[in-house]
Amino acid sequence: ALRAIANPTDKYSLGYLLSIYNKEVKKDETTADLNAIFLKDINAIKQMLPTAFVNEFPSLSVKPLYELVQNLFEMLGLGVIENQSAYLFSFFDKLLNFVCDKPGDIDSFLQYWDETMCEETIPMGELEGIRILSIHKSKGLEFHTVIFPLADWTFTKLGFSTTLWCQPT
Repeated sequence: ALRAIANPTDKYSLGYLLSIYNKEVKKDETTADLNAIFLKDINAIKQMLPTAFVNEFPSLSVKPLYELVQNLFEMLGLGVIENQSAYLFSFFDKLLNFVCDKPGDIDSFLQYWDETMCEETIPMGELEGIRILSIHKSKGLEFHTVIFPLADWTFTKLGFSTTLWCQPT
């Protein structure tokens, strides 16, 4: 969408946007065929996108970059795509860092995306559930709570064989 906004006469960026929109948001594989889309006129492609996007398309390029991306997220209905929240949060964090550090125009962000950001990975977020680690990984006491199941062996140090159970304070 940003490429289409940066270059409004670029039929291929707009067509690719329509293809991805049809496939991921509308869940319609039959209308996601790029070859069929590229045979259409650029205005016909625009008319197949959401009405809010089409109506605001001429004025989108003057919005601040972060606000623009938020508006695109809403206009294109990207919230319906499942299991993408980690990627979206990471993208918005990186976008915010970019806007704070560099000029916030679309072209410089697209250049930054092509040169740097497209190859970055996102850190694994916190999962809801239990993380199973070896004793060696968990010994750094980095976790608030550690469950140590099956502690049925005896601890020996200097010839003593005792088990020490502690109460939390």
